[in-house]
Amino acid sequence: MRLGKYDIQTRLTKELCQQLEINDNRPFTYRDISKVEKLLKIQIKVVNADNCCEIDYTRTENKYKVYLLKKDDHFYSIFSMSAFRERVYYCELCDTGYNNKKKHSCKKGQGQKCRLCNEKYHIQNFVSKKIYCHECNRYCVNNDCLRKHKDVCDKEY
Repeated sequence: MRLGKYDIQTRLTKELCQQLEINDNRPFTYRDISKVEKLLKIQIKVVNADNCCEIDYTRTENKYKVYLLKKDDHFYSIFSMSAFRERVYYCELCDTGYNNKKKHSCKKGQGQKCRLCNEKYHIQNFVSKKIYCHECNRYCVNNDCLRKHKDVCDKEY
């Protein structure tokens, strides 16, 4: 006999609750979600439908993220935050949906691109003395930034 996806989900959910020693007859709590995060080594973000769809649970940062919608003490999977927020793009760092890639400035700093070299933001790689670009009269963060900036500089400045 072939199991449907809901039968498999139910079985896996029961196995997970058993591993976490959670009685499946009671509502799931944020404390339980924290245990799931640790066991599965993921980050879970909960969007609360009863609180204007704001994220009201997020803990340890992890590259593997799962988004859940909490409505009336039930949790539902959110498969695409950009679709959920009705936006083209979604920034997982600052939890903001947006439609124009070039106009998003991440509130968390990381994740946005360096304005000089168009690479991933590299604030942690700053050197004490910045490197001057003679083409556009701007200062780059480090040698790697300057090297990549030269390609951008020729096109944009």
